[in-house]
Amino acid sequence: MSCNSLWHALSKTITANVARASAAPALLSPQQSVALSYLELAQQAKGLSMGLKDRGVGPGSVVATDLPNVAEGILLHLACARLGASVATAENAEGLVMPSISVAVTASPDSWLAQESFMAPPIVAGEAEMQSMLNLLTNKEQDVEGDSIDRPLGYFRSGTPLMHSAALQQGQDMARHFAMTPTDRVCVSITLYHAFGIGSACAAALQAGSAIVLPAVGGLQGCGIPSQRAETTLRTLESQKCTLLFCDSHTLKAFEKESLEKVDLSSLRGGVCKTGSGTDILDETKDLKGLRLATLGKRN
Repeated sequence: MSCNSLWHALSKTITANVARASAAPALLSPQQSVALSYLELAQQAKGLSMGLKDRGVGPGSVVATDLPNVAEGILLHLACARLGASVATAENAEGLVMPSISVAVTASPDSWLAQESFMAPPIVAGEAEMQSMLNLLTNKEQDVEGDSIDRPLGYFRSGTPLMHSAALQQGQDMARHFAMTPTDRVCVSITLYHAFGIGSACAAALQAGSAIVLPAVGGLQGCGIPSQRAETTLRTLESQKCTLLFCDSHTLKAFEKESLEKVDLSSLRGGVCKTGSGTDILDETKDLKGLRLATLGKRN
């Protein structure tokens, strides 16, 4: 398998987008005041990867995280992909099934993850060390050992890995289904730490050159309380003029309690709601203010 990783997918998109429009948006997280072009996204992911490498992270390493759906989560996936490392998540110490963790990237210095003993002290999102990594501009390149190998992208809530090839294929399938283009703004209102989030949604956007839009809310696995997620998602859909929505049935149900008639969703052209396990587009659809959303699950 030749150089199939989330990082290489991003690299190809950068080349195409910089030639088309150097400021093409790649990652928007309005709640964090984050707006990165494809070039800036690559630069920050590269800087973070160099910082992680200085901490001993390399091919085959595992980086634990408890980050919610925030921009740093995307950057961490890309940085680890560049190094040939993997991301592992858990909601508590008992759920952290990976035995060999190199370092943790945590949302708070007081989190349970920050208190765990790994090979190196934790890196805290938003604090000076991580910010210096993200802002590190370097032309230094490095080869990933065995970059033709299909490596694990992440271990999410279990010891079963999500491989790069699987995530990229899910993204390709979704990008093809929705005919995604660089003009699309893809609202990812589901956890980044699941095949649906990082694969079907984010890998699709990265390969199509579309912008990933994050309604940044708390929570690692469920992206926070459904009502909070629904409110933040609707606000983000409207303010960022999103064209596609990736959500789950809990969020869609919570939408019903919001004042949908007051929300301008005229830019939205489609989307998908995950209704069960599996990665198949199903025949059933869901309604959102007159727009039919596809459903994702497993065909019998």
